[in-house]
Amino acid sequence: MSSHAVPFMYGMAPVSLARQMHLAMSHWSFVLMGIHLGLHIPLMTAHIKIEGKFKTAINAAFCLSAGIGLFLFIRSGWANYMFFRSVFAFLDYEKAGSLVLLENTLMLSFWAFAGCRIFKLLKRNAHIK
Repeated sequence: MSSHAVPFMYGMAPVSLARQMHLAMSHWSFVLMGIHLGLHIPLMTAHIKIEGKFKTAINAAFCLSAGIGLFLFIRSGWANYMFFRSVFAFLDYEKAGSLVLLENTLMLSFWAFAGCRIFKLLKRNAHIK
């Protein structure tokens, strides 16, 4: 496919290296996208006034989904792709598309949770009101 999409680049590097780089960078992009999303969550929700038990319930749900996402991230072996330990990703064609979407959303929620915590840490250390 890449020989048709970017023919001018074809042959510049071995296909195995290009495949491994593409695999690693796409997984790193997913992680960075989740962190970036999390950095914006506190600003996007700043005008919403939630107090008491409802706030605790929302925080608990966000924490729970992040925990499940971390479990799925570790179980799926994405770190192998990110750190060039795997040269090819095999897709599971037996798994339902909606389940794949749910799992990826949960994994993204972990990185968004991490980004949200980073924002709060930076905000606290910068003494921003």
